[in-house]
This record gives sequence, structure tokens and C-alpha cells, in this order.
Amino acid sequence: QVEGLVGETPWGFKSPSSHGSTGGGSSPVRPSPWPGTAGPRGRGGASATPAGRGREAMAQTPGFKILRKLDAGGMAEVYQAEQESIEGFRKTVAVKKVLPHLVQNEKFLRMFLDEARLSLRMSHANVVQVFNVAKAGGSYYVIMEFVDGTNLKGLTEYMRARRTLIPIEQAVFVIVETCKGLQYAHTLAD
Repeated sequence: QVEGLVGETPWGFKSPSSHGSTGGGSSPVRPSPWPGTAGPRGRGGASATPAGRGREAMAQTPGFKILRKLDAGGMAEVYQAEQESIEGFRKTVAVKKVLPHLVQNEKFLRMFLDEARLSLRMSHANVVQVFNVAKAGGSYYVIMEFVDGTNLKGLTEYMRARRTLIPIEQAVFVIVETCKGLQYAHTLAD
């Protein structure tokens, strides 16, 4: 069972309850071959865990409440968070935090900040929206759109565990939509 998701799809894995919600309701929901989902952009999935030490690490970042850790890689950790604003306004966001051992690497930080600067300019249905870049408590953060649902890694692991393949129609859809986002990102002028 995939954590944090509800509703059955024809293949038995769970689909998101909020149909691609980013917390603010401003992003359009695209058609998807996955019934009840907004497509392959989602976050969460099988790797999502309670935030644990991420809560302490992000406690120094005012205006954010960490809800859970979504994933981690060799360069960063990603959390689901709630951004708090004046008058109690709240928005669910994803927060990408650079790992501590890379904060001291000047070459990596230049690359990270260049990527963040370019990401702030992007606006495309197949590219996660970046809202802000911040530095707090000696670390760097990217505040970005949270897309509720499973990610491609989670879907692939789910299908592999059941010794089945993603149906060709859905695989082609993912590839085409990914290519659209990549084409946009690679042709965006600096």
C-alpha cells in the first residue's frame, strides 16, 4: 500500500485524494491516464516518512511547519511542509534542503543557486513551480510547489513488486509529458 493516498485505480494502487492539489488551488489539473490523479508529477508515495529530524533542522526556518519527509538523495532532502502567512493563511509546499556536507562545497552551492535562479523563472505545467530560495540555520532551501500523489519512482517500485509493467498508454504519456517539460526547461534562455 502506498502511504498517504486514497482511492483505487484499475491496477490496485492508490490514487491521490486531492487530484493534483498544490495546496493553493491555483494550478490547473491536467488530464491523466491514471483515473483520479493529476498525472505523474506527484510527490509522496511509498518513500514518504514522518519528518523526524527534519522538524528540528527546519525549526530555524520561520513560517514553515514540516509535516513529513518525502525523500532524500545524495544532494538534498525533500519535505512536505505547511507555509504559514499572515492572518493564518496556509499553503502546502515542498521544501528541498541541501544536505549539510554540501553546504561547505562552494562549487556545488554555485551550481545549486544557478539552478534555483533559473527554476524561479520557469512556469510550465510539467515543471514543478519554484516559489523561493532561502538560507536559514546555515543551510539552503528551495520552496516549491507540492503536488499531491505518487511519483514515478514509487509507481515503478509498486509495479515491479507485483511483477507487472506500467501499461504502454501510461508509459507513453509519462514520456511525452516529461519531454515537454524538458524541452521547455532546455530552451528557456538565461
